[in-house]
Amino acid sequence: MKKIKILATTDLHGYITPFNYSDRKMGPVGLSKLGPIIKRERNENTILVDAGDNLQGSPLMYFHQNNHGEKITPIVEAMNAYHYDYYAIGNHDLNFGQDQLRTHLSQMNATCLTGNLSLDGKALSPKYRIHTFNNGIKVALIGVLTDYIHHWEKPENLVGIEVKDVFEFVKDAVKSVKENETVDAVVVVYHGGLEKDWNTGEETEDLTGENVGYKICDEIEGIDLLITGHQHRSFVCKIKNTVVTQTMCNGRELACIEIDPINKSVEAKIIAGTDEYDHELVDMFKEEEEETQNWLDTPLGCFKDGDCLVRDQFEGRLHKHPAITFLNDVQFWKTKAQLSSQALFNDVAGFAHDITMRDLVSTYMFPNTLVVKEVTGKVLKEFLEKCAEYFDYKEGQICVNKRFYDPKPMHYNYDMVDGIDYTIHASYPIGQRVSDITYQGKPVQDDDLFSLALSNYRAAGGGDFDMIRPCKVLQDIQEDVVDIIRDYILEKKVVEINHRENIKVVK
Repeated sequence: MKKIKILATTDLHGYITPFNYSDRKMGPVGLSKLGPIIKRERNENTILVDAGDNLQGSPLMYFHQNNHGEKITPIVEAMNAYHYDYYAIGNHDLNFGQDQLRTHLSQMNATCLTGNLSLDGKALSPKYRIHTFNNGIKVALIGVLTDYIHHWEKPENLVGIEVKDVFEFVKDAVKSVKENETVDAVVVVYHGGLEKDWNTGEETEDLTGENVGYKICDEIEGIDLLITGHQHRSFVCKIKNTVVTQTMCNGRELACIEIDPINKSVEAKIIAGTDEYDHELVDMFKEEEEETQNWLDTPLGCFKDGDCLVRDQFEGRLHKHPAITFLNDVQFWKTKAQLSSQALFNDVAGFAHDITMRDLVSTYMFPNTLVVKEVTGKVLKEFLEKCAEYFDYKEGQICVNKRFYDPKPMHYNYDMVDGIDYTIHASYPIGQRVSDITYQGKPVQDDDLFSLALSNYRAAGGGDFDMIRPCKVLQDIQEDVVDIIRDYILEKKVVEINHRENIKVVK
């Protein structure tokens, strides 16, 4: 019986070794943990594919970009060692600009599938590619990147880059396959996810176009398998006649899909990494990994009064954690803005009393830069109302709005603003939750003007903060926030946090 197998990863984010960078202990992460599974599952009728987001994420990749950028990136070297057949581009693969993207494309031995992304007018891939397996089975492969990327990425990184509408591209590509090819299966590799519940069809997020996987399966006939990513979820499901997979980020899981074109069946499973790992792969990066670990342990300074560790994530957002005051102090120092906005990212560690680079990259893990925007009091209120959506009130308790953790954890989309005082009423209707906004003791008026420091991600409207995007740019600081935090600590040596309890979250 003729069958084929597709093994798929996504959102590796530069994680290769099986050790957590926060404490160097063995963790459920790293491509090396998937290596033994890949070798075990692979046969002569197997292809290995990746759905994007490889260049950004791990401290190893951060260190490499800043110290060994002229060399092949570790994650590409690792993927080449495992002989990936195909890959798609993820939104974070554009974080370092077009030159680095071109280098990434040239270094990968696998074939790029992302056809809706063009560089200077040239698509990275045709509409589809045909793969013929050893047993004669033919599969059409279509690759796409979420076209919502312009809402997050720095404008300079998108110069010469065009990303076509995902749904329309896939619809046209499937049509072309049907009209021009005879294949046994059609597979779409999509750096994007599902916007609706696959059982009920109910919306699981605002329909912005960031994720259109459900729409693709619901409205385009003829797709046998949709491999998704971007959302860092773990699932196998079926929407109409299309099997859909997604694996967790950072090399935690592998999707294994078996297609039997004779019986018209597609069977998929998710396999998690175990304590077993590929020692040979880890040894390939032993030298640079050790350099990275030494860099992470570099002492920078200390806090005057104890540590600034985040011991309870929810409490850190319900009652603004001193780590947020500290991060906002850094942004005030760098920008001299009147207001500053920051978030506790998902599962952050915070800062030890003696601060090292390990603390910085464990707490601020994105390659953001700083932007200062001019906002009116009216826009500021809209911004705070968007932040206030994070909370909910159920059974007499303030809790997190389900939309911020299901289906994807998005705690990073709750910002806390320093420079003003305000109250959030968790039980009030969305859009009417924020009250008592004052600046220097005076109520904020709609026509007041403020300078607001925030990340480039948020400044571009990331997280559906659309009210911020059109605001006037006062400063665009092209330095990584991590580097700015480091410079602040090195200057202060002993850091004093004058914590401000300026945000009240009440019933």
